[in-house]
Amino acid sequence: MSLYRVANLAFLAVLVLPVLTLARAEEAETPAGVALDLGGVPRLEMRRPAKTLHPVYHRGEGRKVGWIVRLPTPGTDQAPGDRPVPSASVVGGRVLVGGGSQSARLFALDAITGRKSYSVDLDEAAVSMVASGTDRIVTCTESCTTYGIETATGKRIWSLWLGPSIMASPTIDGTLAVMGYRKKDDSYALTALDTRDGRVRWDTPIDRDIVGAPVAALGRIFITTQSRTALCLDREGRVLWRKENGATSAPWLGGGGLYYAATARGRPDVIRVDPLDGKIVWTTDAPTRTGPANQTGTRAALVAPARGGWGDDPPRPVVLDPYVVLADGRELMVYDSETGSLARRFILPEGRSFHAPPAVLGSRLLFATLEGLLLEIDPGSGAIRRALDLGVRVTSQPVVAKGRVYVTAGSTIACIPWSGPDWPEWGGGPSRTGRR
Repeated sequence: MSLYRVANLAFLAVLVLPVLTLARAEEAETPAGVALDLGGVPRLEMRRPAKTLHPVYHRGEGRKVGWIVRLPTPGTDQAPGDRPVPSASVVGGRVLVGGGSQSARLFALDAITGRKSYSVDLDEAAVSMVASGTDRIVTCTESCTTYGIETATGKRIWSLWLGPSIMASPTIDGTLAVMGYRKKDDSYALTALDTRDGRVRWDTPIDRDIVGAPVAALGRIFITTQSRTALCLDREGRVLWRKENGATSAPWLGGGGLYYAATARGRPDVIRVDPLDGKIVWTTDAPTRTGPANQTGTRAALVAPARGGWGDDPPRPVVLDPYVVLADGRELMVYDSETGSLARRFILPEGRSFHAPPAVLGSRLLFATLEGLLLEIDPGSGAIRRALDLGVRVTSQPVVAKGRVYVTAGSTIACIPWSGPDWPEWGGGPSRTGRR
């Protein structure tokens, strides 16, 4: 079947996929899960092109041209999806993406054609997601060097080795590039570098490595550590509050609150806290699903460490008022953002699962599942508005820019025509706030 025909089928599937609705539940009841119907999802084979950095083209929505590119990385006998690659970033008309956990190169591809604009050879392997500044980007490598790179040319402006490992990506807040790292003495710190020259502005001890990426908002910096602890710092690196509240994700700012994923007894949960003092406003009751949200402000049985590590992208709540949405495993949980009560619950078929947090496209969410399904879902109704099967394992958040979605899988990156608002890097922008 031609790729042109596949693209047409993708468009037709948008028209025929059923809309699933569920009446709002009473607070005293847990809504039954509704299975999302994924029958007839068209497929775009995200095969690995024969040559590296040579785009293979296809046509998609609105007859726009998309492309698939294989990156030159060590261990190229592995299939796409075998090697974790963090989300790409689209900056200045270029797609910026590291080559994977074995690669020490950052690639810049033309966002429209897929052709190579430049590549940057870094000193160590495992290049993080990029955070974009005004005229330069900041990225890290796992073995603990941070780089300031000129966006237009790929020229290295500065670099700084911090310690044995950096397991998460940087965040930019004005002229600060903020990241967590492990020091030579095996302690941990959150540090801020000047994006202009790489100078250390401050360095604050923390108890463990961080999860996801720092979030910069309200003149503050919010992080979650792998000890399930949430912290808030000011822009000088002073800790304003620290709460051992069971958080397992970077927070999402919305509706006047901060929302974290928090797993209890192996089930996904959400907590809302006041960003000013870190006090819990409400927490959902995910382990039992038998009653309304727990308003006591306490959690029990929070035992396992938070997920984290290079290439991992743990579930993170998304706020689309009046809902806060969390996808983990096979379940898509939709809560009332003001009360935490469970409004709706949608379930993927057996053998399929959500993993990375979604991109936000207006009032809809764009997920990439572990099985390589791209799903655009209306969280209010559960309607699947668009769907495409890439056929490869995807563990990172998709990004969207100028009517195209960019998905990384192993050593392969795909550009797929897909209309919607921009979401050009993880968290929607360099501050990772969930806002563009």
